[in-house]
Amino acid sequence: MIDAAEYCRRLVLAQTAVAALISTRCYARTLDKQTPMPAVVVEQQPGGWTENDLQERYFTVTCWGETYDAAHAVYGALSDALEAVGADRQTVNSKRLVGITCEPQGGPQFDEDLERHYARATVRFVMTT
Repeated sequence: MIDAAEYCRRLVLAQTAVAALISTRCYARTLDKQTPMPAVVVEQQPGGWTENDLQERYFTVTCWGETYDAAHAVYGALSDALEAVGADRQTVNSKRLVGITCEPQGGPQFDEDLERHYARATVRFVMTT
């Protein structure tokens, strides 16, 4: 059995356009200045329930790059790929995954401490109970 956070990370890496940009640099932790770019960080957030008693899992997915264009290229590839996946009918934590959405969180940003650009999205999994 695989947990939802690890599944989200694997799903990101399984997208050909994303993997072409980041290789295997998809992490479940924060980055430091030595982390090669571009990269993606997946962080699980609190979930909830839909009106139809389906469980929701949320993830903050941050696409990093040394330049705005690099971060935005990863973000664009990720957003397009996850929207195309849509309903990847997999089992996650003994629950059936019935939908995926990807919503942007604001525009491009710059992290002063890491001296890196990033673009962020909320990825939502909807699963049966």
